[in-house]
Amino acid sequence: MSHSSSPLDGTDGQTPPASPTAGPTDDFGPVATPVRVAVASVPSVLLVLTPFFPFAKRDSMIAGLPTVFWWVAVMILLTVLLLQILDRHIKRQQRDFYAARDAARPAGGGR
Repeated sequence: MSHSSSPLDGTDGQTPPASPTAGPTDDFGPVATPVRVAVASVPSVLLVLTPFFPFAKRDSMIAGLPTVFWWVAVMILLTVLLLQILDRHIKRQQRDFYAARDAARPAGGGR
C-alpha cells in the first residue's frame, strides 16, 4: 500500500504528519501559527465587544450615519489590512525558505 504525498498535509510520503489536527503545513512550517490566528481575530473580537463600548450606547452621528456604522466599516477595513499583512508575511516566508533550499541544492539539480 502506498501513501501519496500532499503539499497540504506536510508529509513527505513516508512519515505521518506531526499531529492530525495540526492543520495545513508546507515544507516551511505551519501557516496558521498562534500569533497569526490571534492577529487575524482582533477585529472579530472587537466587533463582539461593540455593545460594551460607550459610543455604541449613545445616539451620536458622524456624517449623518451612526457611530456603530463607522465602527463596523473600520473593523472591515482593519480585517482586510491585517489579512493582507499576514498573507505577505506568509509569502515572504515561503519565498525565503525555497530560495534557501534551492541555494543549498547541488548544481546538478538532483533532489
